[in-house]
Amino acid sequence: MAHVSADRPDARRQGQDSPSGLPIRPAGILTPGPPFGRNPNPGDVMSTQLPPDPSIPPHQDGRKLIQLCFVVPDLASGMAYFSATFGAGPWFLGPEPADQPGHFLYRGKPRPLGARIALAYAGEMMYELVCPEPGSQSIFTEWAAEHDYGLHHFGFAVHDYDATVRALEVARREILFSGETPRGARIAMVEGTGPLRALEEFIEIIPASANFYTFMRGQAAVWNRSELLFTGKLPMPHRNAAET
Repeated sequence: MAHVSADRPDARRQGQDSPSGLPIRPAGILTPGPPFGRNPNPGDVMSTQLPPDPSIPPHQDGRKLIQLCFVVPDLASGMAYFSATFGAGPWFLGPEPADQPGHFLYRGKPRPLGARIALAYAGEMMYELVCPEPGSQSIFTEWAAEHDYGLHHFGFAVHDYDATVRALEVARREILFSGETPRGARIAMVEGTGPLRALEEFIEIIPASANFYTFMRGQAAVWNRSELLFTGKLPMPHRNAAET
């Protein structure tokens, strides 16, 4: 049985904070190019129709964004920053990387998660902060090395995971990272399809994970900001890994 620890994560690592002291250094989230790289002519009429995208898998309840994930160099300062800036909290802190099982696949090979994770809600949006373990090989260290810290992926809820994976395969979208959450929900992460550099994660919604998300939203609604971390009793057992 894993538990949410009230201890603060390790202090910020030397040399990894931004000059401003913020835990996140966004590095050019928008990439020039269509549709952002072209200024419309004055006479152009903006279309109100959403063009079809065959690379986006069909979902039972539509393509619903439920999570924004950011890679940060220090979890404690990252949580404090997102709480102060976006009102996210309280934070549900995952276990140390050494206590996590290796039931994830990273580019087709079994790997441990290699990161410490914290989750919190602000309104209806779930924020995920991921602090990669130094020296680990993961989708998170790869991203930080190539893009620096900042926005890592968009998390979309899916109710038919198998159909989603088949659609990704048909669209030739390589699954870079996959695994299971502590509640048994499956996840798959792929390259993004738009001008943003962020990856896309498809998160299976099962009763256990839906109940956990509802619980977190409820705690956020009554959070009085006196404590950064949630230290109460969780609604269901964990399996020694952080929800992603």
